[in-house]
Amino acid sequence: MNTIIIEDDFIKNCSCQKNIEINETLKNELFSVNTIEIHFKENGKLCIKGNQKETKLKIIYSVDPNVKAEIIDMRKLSGVKIAEEYHLKEKSELHIIKFYEGFDLKKQDTIYMEEKGAKIFYVLKSLASGKQRYNTMIYHRNIDTSCEIYHHGVSREKGCISFDVTNIIEKGMKNTYVEQQNRIITSNMKLCKINPNLIVDEQDVIANHSAHLGDVDNNELFYLMTRGINKEDARNLLIRGFLLDKIKEEDISEIKDFISFDWR
Repeated sequence: MNTIIIEDDFIKNCSCQKNIEINETLKNELFSVNTIEIHFKENGKLCIKGNQKETKLKIIYSVDPNVKAEIIDMRKLSGVKIAEEYHLKEKSELHIIKFYEGFDLKKQDTIYMEEKGAKIFYVLKSLASGKQRYNTMIYHRNIDTSCEIYHHGVSREKGCISFDVTNIIEKGMKNTYVEQQNRIITSNMKLCKINPNLIVDEQDVIANHSAHLGDVDNNELFYLMTRGINKEDARNLLIRGFLLDKIKEEDISEIKDFISFDWR
């Protein structure tokens, strides 16, 4: 598999075939942060791993027309600010799984559905032991675009999470499909927030969003306990299922190995 290992704000190791082009620009008098450009020229899958502390980084992704790209991104983050851009061309498809663990994190994602027929399936899983803030903007700039986006977080210890997710559909962007789901499971008294937004200026669209904030479902918890599972194990089992939901079977084992969390 194509793999990039990121340490702080630079690429420590890169092993990619010719279907994915990687360029790195180090900060200088013109650029205030290190920038990584990832260009999918042909169908391919990329795994990103990393451990980042007290740093800033920008990543720009682009997917060529008719290309199907997959990204699985697993990083441990603390004291980090990250900005990422995604540029999708005609009939391109991008499937993203992000799994982050850490604290003191600010992340800005900007997704541009630039040409007709572009599709994105985006899943973010977040384990927060401190403050995390995510702001995701999706711009539908052409017709026939599709966006499924899922933000799932678990706050533990002193963790708190904020999700701001906005889909913008301009007038004339017909036959647009949006499914936006956001959920945070809280296990403390820290303040968590979800701000789901749909800004739609076109009639010929299907656009849905949902938000859920709270602990695990009491009915599900009770059901597991009636099957002889103690409360703590039952709760951990529900969290495990929640964090692995929407993830393909082939990626689950790698993600489970990445998570340093006692419910495994």
